[in-house]
Amino acid sequence: MKVEGEWNDVVETSREVSRVLEDSGLEEEIDEWEYWRPREDERYDRELIDKTAEVSCTSRNSLEKSDREVGEEAKDGLKKVKKALENDEGGEDLKEGVKKFYLSADTVARRMVRNFEKFVFKNVISKTNPQFFDSDVISANITKKSGLKDKLKGKENDEYVLEINVSDSEIQEKVIEKIDSGEKPAG
Repeated sequence: MKVEGEWNDVVETSREVSRVLEDSGLEEEIDEWEYWRPREDERYDRELIDKTAEVSCTSRNSLEKSDREVGEEAKDGLKKVKKALENDEGGEDLKEGVKKFYLSADTVARRMVRNFEKFVFKNVISKTNPQFFDSDVISANITKKSGLKDKLKGKENDEYVLEINVSDSEIQEKVIEKIDSGEKPAG
């Protein structure tokens, strides 16, 4: 499905997609989509690029999703390993300590990679590619309609193209019906 128009048209269509996802009971999908979708008060070249960079980067691990601190987790892991080695015990303390230390190192590495990915995305990839969202149920991309001639002449075009693909055919039909009917969603 493809929608062309001004920013408000793109925002309205994305709201309608949210409504269909909500009506279909896809809570996890709606949360991800709601985070990414364009809003009236956002700008394509700022907020949408930032959100696209965020959802496109390396995922967070269990330590990052918890309230535990990386440094404390690493210290705790090293203590368990040291205790197991001092007592000539292999077992659970050693295994748990190694896991905690590994998870801490993994978290630090993911954060560094994620920062690099965001930098590359914002400063390189976003300059030549559409902004996109991708999940198991829905994928979408938005491009600003302005050709090279317009850019060279310093003209700004306020037209956008939103393309949406829905993997579930029932949900896809509902999205198309809602958009074709011109219904205005609540909110």
